[in-house]
Amino acid sequence: TDGALIKNVPAVFVILGFAFVPLTIWDNLARFLLTGADRLRDYNKAQVIGGTVGFILILVFLIYLEMGVLGVLVASLLGGTFTQFLKFLALWKAAEGRIRLALSDITGMLGGAFKLHLNAVGGILLIEANVLMLNHLGSPSEVGHFQLAFQMMMMMLIIPQSASMALFSTVAEAGPDRAWPDQRRVMLLLLGLMALLAAVAFLFAPYAVLLLAGPNFEPSISAFRYLLLLMLSLTLTLVLAPQWFARGIFLPKSIIAVLAGIANVGLNLILIPIYGMMGAVASVLISYLGIVVVSQLAFIVWLEVKAGVLCRDVKAPSPVRSADQGR
Repeated sequence: TDGALIKNVPAVFVILGFAFVPLTIWDNLARFLLTGADRLRDYNKAQVIGGTVGFILILVFLIYLEMGVLGVLVASLLGGTFTQFLKFLALWKAAEGRIRLALSDITGMLGGAFKLHLNAVGGILLIEANVLMLNHLGSPSEVGHFQLAFQMMMMMLIIPQSASMALFSTVAEAGPDRAWPDQRRVMLLLLGLMALLAAVAFLFAPYAVLLLAGPNFEPSISAFRYLLLLMLSLTLTLVLAPQWFARGIFLPKSIIAVLAGIANVGLNLILIPIYGMMGAVASVLISYLGIVVVSQLAFIVWLEVKAGVLCRDVKAPSPVRSADQGR
């Protein structure tokens, strides 16, 4: 369409954007493989080293070479490639330089992958689609304001994201039932911590936005403050993710994500033409809080009931065992 579909964005930008797809796929695979192999330290090391290199490259291409958006995309692609290469080296070392093709494992995982694919689609419709729809239905300046506010909120999720990765290892080792009591404590602590951080971020939002982007991005302040509600909701989702996956509850999770994504797209079509950027903010908040969070709370209730049943099963001795102990 020569860029007409996305309002004349240059084709080279679109091509570079799609070049990130294999890196993103590999990042997901490497993250879970390294976590399952108890090499979370290697994953974090690759993230820090690669992220630092990528940031330096962005400064070089953007400031020294003055390549603008194209320079940022090229630098990000190079930095991302280096980061994923470091993760490949860590996995190669963990596998002792051997790769074995296990067709039976692959066949078993394809069924789960098909169910989880819908979850990924729902996530895109719920989170990423807002930028595209705001670009199509709103104005370029609103896209920039929304993206800054959204990225600031996502930066604050580094703590629950790290905790989620650690919990994946715990749940994989101990099992979802045994891990739940400790996971529940972590969840409550994280929610309290993130609520405190959200309150601080709400107060200092004007200074943070002006420091990062200047006075032209003042509209991002109100969007960022509202999106802090989404940060708390995403924290809950990240912490509970190991339980969903460890129990193999793929299809229900995917259906919830798709329903929320469809609701978000529908609300965007109605609200963005009327309210612009704040319409996109309202759409994602209503969809996420109304569908995803409610389902997550219901899942917590189910986990608590299940944990109570398990505790009774463990603590209450059977009559036969009691009689045997008496004899």
